Amino acid sequence: MDADKMLEVVQQYRALLTHIPPAQAPGTHPPSPRAAFAHVHYMLEKMESEFLNPETFNEKTWDKANRWLGFLQGVFWMQGTYTLEQMKDQNRTAPKKMVRLVSCYMGGRSLCHCHEGDTQPAGEKFCTYCGCSWEKVEATVE
Repeated sequence: MDADKMLEVVQQYRALLTHIPPAQAPGTHPPSPRAAFAHVHYMLEKMESEFLNPETFNEKTWDKANRWLGFLQGVFWMQGTYTLEQMKDQNRTAPKKMVRLVSCYMGGRSLCHCHEGDTQPAGEKFCTYCGCSWEKVEATVE
């Protein structure tokens, strides 16, 4: 997950909680479900305004945002809002479509060295590194 994806998830969760005003939990006793969601809403607002703000974003705020995301997803799971699988899907960055490179040709040479075990970005016809053309074949290269 990158910062853009986390911000997307934070905004999705905030939209879910618009009916509950954000409030910091006192921490001295177990919260009611509504108080737990109010605290989650408070955390989401803080994550968006402080931790994921491009002007203040750094490694420390990124680490804290990840810890907080884990906490609030635990609340969502325990309250039955989302399943673990749903949250895993929410956290996933859309995969880039890749085609496994089996061989490429440059100057009549089979499988130039820059492609061993490499993948071809979808839609690309030529290697951006060496300029060779990609060949999509289902067999493996030995």
